[in-house]
Amino acid sequence: MPQEKKLIRWGITGTGKIADIYANMIRSLPDMEVSGVAARDAAKTERFRSEHDIRKAYASLEEMIADGQIDCVFVGTPHSVHKEQVKQLMDAGIPVLCTKPMSLSLEEVEGLFQYAAEKGVMLWESAWHLFKPTMIQARKLLKEGAVGTVLKTEIHCSFIAEYDPKNRLFDKKLGGGSLLDVGIYGVSVCHFLMCRKPAAIKAAARIGSTGCDEIMEILLQYPDGALACLESGLVDEDRQEIRVVGSEGTLFIDDFWYADHLTIRRRDGSETVVATEDHTETWTSERHDYQLLQFAECVRDPSKRQEIWRAEDSAAVHEIMGEAFRQTGISYSPDQNTF
Repeated sequence: MPQEKKLIRWGITGTGKIADIYANMIRSLPDMEVSGVAARDAAKTERFRSEHDIRKAYASLEEMIADGQIDCVFVGTPHSVHKEQVKQLMDAGIPVLCTKPMSLSLEEVEGLFQYAAEKGVMLWESAWHLFKPTMIQARKLLKEGAVGTVLKTEIHCSFIAEYDPKNRLFDKKLGGGSLLDVGIYGVSVCHFLMCRKPAAIKAAARIGSTGCDEIMEILLQYPDGALACLESGLVDEDRQEIRVVGSEGTLFIDDFWYADHLTIRRRDGSETVVATEDHTETWTSERHDYQLLQFAECVRDPSKRQEIWRAEDSAAVHEIMGEAFRQTGISYSPDQNTF
């Protein structure tokens, strides 16, 4: 008879869109529940609690921690408060899954991971898109030489947002801009597929009236001469594509947030479509469940360290983004208070 799994009691900080997505996803998974939500606005917090049938709403993160009724926390607040909340949770010994980006500078991200190592607390930056079978299969095929030698990788990740200077997407104080919101997906996918750091980074941006990048273009060059072109935007078009061009063909993934297949187009004109996920499932949102399930297993047994996306991988992504911001004159951290 199979042994029952320990119920994982999640806490969530924030009541915005990403918190809503995670609350719904956690509730849909076996052996998990959302036990608490903490946010500053009491009315919004209570409404969120009621909508998601959560046991308790808390007026603050400190109150949720003190109650002792959670096993781990998803941090779903704006980027600008991630560092503070993640550190509070680690001080309490609570495992953390933090929505991307975990912080606004490489120094802070490295500091948080170092602090997690010192405290012996599990800390992951959310990279749900890389846990999808589609992405794992893409990396496997590239390693096996399905398109020959990789010559260049092109990743476009953008959507059209209605301009509102008070919206977090355009508010610099809240970590707005295309690179931090959607460009980070492209940078992380590139690092995941290329499996190494670039030798050179060049960046250019269209900066809007609030000081945030509305469009960001990043060009990476690798020691073997391979190139990567990464584009992100809030105002140009709705497109999420991956194209890896090799000496013998191209690997293509359209709408990669939701993709359940990839395509190999060879130079001889032949084409193969590789199904990667169960087409009979009725999921309509991004597949955050793959990462959530692995995170929960590691909460139950910390020895099951995941290797899909490590602390050093998150740091490598933030290093690329930090250099892009430096080259385009965008700064989010006037005081680099580290640890």
